[in-house]
Amino acid sequence: MAKGQLQKLDRFGPDRFDSALRSVLQPGERVLWKGRPRRRFDFSGFALWIFALPWTAFSLFWTFTAWRMTRIDSADGDAFTVMSYLFPLFGVPFILIGLAMMAAPVLAITLPGRTLHAVTDRRVLRLVAGRLSTLRSIPGGTIATVTAKPRPDGSGTLVLELHKTFTLKHGATQRSAQSVRSVIRAVPNVRAAARAVERARIAPAV
Repeated sequence: MAKGQLQKLDRFGPDRFDSALRSVLQPGERVLWKGRPRRRFDFSGFALWIFALPWTAFSLFWTFTAWRMTRIDSADGDAFTVMSYLFPLFGVPFILIGLAMMAAPVLAITLPGRTLHAVTDRRVLRLVAGRLSTLRSIPGGTIATVTAKPRPDGSGTLVLELHKTFTLKHGATQRSAQSVRSVIRAVPNVRAAARAVERARIAPAV
């Protein structure tokens, strides 16, 4: 879900998803639909390793080589002592980027088991459990259109076209003729979810 508000959730209760959902509902807000994605082992994300592996290997090689060179140069005098520690550090950010790219497909596989999608009469929610649990929220009034792209098993993708809003100098908000797209993947019973989103979209205007 690309757009919406991001909110940190401190903890979950015994039923971590339901308790977290209840804790973020506003007074009078009703849940129209909720569901958890099915676990699906999609290894296509590991194609990123074609780029991540050589990136990480080269970063490690460069950092080690820089460290070795500065250590040799430092033997020639004290002027090189500081450089012998600082110069190899330039390679550390590139190593971390490589490790992050390699970890991304692994984390993506575990994401469905830590996710709850929900639609209320006011907004679209996605809760993700983890060490840092988060809630992403899209107000129903910002949704222009909703499109369901189902799979044979009934799950699928929701595509939301969102109104672009901006704040005027006097504090009022105004919608732009342009829109932005938010794509929500791995939604169980995607047609029912789309009907609930349509109700959330219309409700604020009623």
